[in-house]
Amino acid sequence: MANHFTHRLGREDAGLRLDGLIAKLCADWSRAQIKRSIEAGDVEVDGLVVKKASQRLDVGQTIQWQRPELIDPEAPGPEAIAFGILYEDAHIYVIDKLPCGCRVFPRQSIAAWNACSGRTPSWPFFAAPMP
Repeated sequence: MANHFTHRLGREDAGLRLDGLIAKLCADWSRAQIKRSIEAGDVEVDGLVVKKASQRLDVGQTIQWQRPELIDPEAPGPEAIAFGILYEDAHIYVIDKLPCGCRVFPRQSIAAWNACSGRTPSWPFFAAPMP
């Protein structure tokens, strides 16, 4: 679910880049996330879709942003994924993370499963939620 964000530029905003202004106003988003959102067509300047993050802004312009919801990497809990354990001791687990291309760590922008979401209760270092 997206939430709508609107900002009318004042004198202090004149000359800023579009991605810079959004980063200034929305500290919970990284520049990379903002750039992807702009390039996806989620941002309008004065009612026109802008896909160039580096666009300079002028006083009086209105920015509208349909902010996509960031995915919380801790939200989905562990999944039942059968990893082959190639080696284990008190300090390390070596897993066969097939299928090839499986991400190891979660990312806010990708909801797909990853090796960390396939953790099992027998892996003590994954017992607590990851930061």
